[in-house]
Amino acid sequence: MQPSLALVSGLLVLIGVLFLPDYRLLGGLPLAYLMLWLGARLPVRIGSRNDISYGVYIYGCPVQQALIMWGFASLGWFGFAVLGLAATIPIAALSWWLVERPSLRLKNHSVGGEITAAVAPTTALIFGLMFIAYHVLGTFRA
Repeated sequence: MQPSLALVSGLLVLIGVLFLPDYRLLGGLPLAYLMLWLGARLPVRIGSRNDISYGVYIYGCPVQQALIMWGFASLGWFGFAVLGLAATIPIAALSWWLVERPSLRLKNHSVGGEITAAVAPTTALIFGLMFIAYHVLGTFRA
């Protein structure tokens, strides 16, 4: 975890983004090193209390597919990435607060009806809303 290697990695990623059709040709591995270095060195611990990363992982793909069906792929990769994150983060936050966090509180309880009763309705609601939104978006696109 050398600062000099992180600087070189950042420069290689930047050169790849600015001058190559696919930055990964030059910047793929350096970007991985840079992300690991930043994660280890930054004093800020993002998501240490409210971790929405799993929700971003789970809901990112359906949200992006819905955005594509709406025709937002024409924004280009950067605009589409920003819009995709802006649309996914609120859903991921709802997932954290309504499903994941309550589930984690119950992790030391015995397996039984109380876990299902506490989490299942919220999970069903979120997945139901995602299904309805996906279906409606597909209908409008068709």
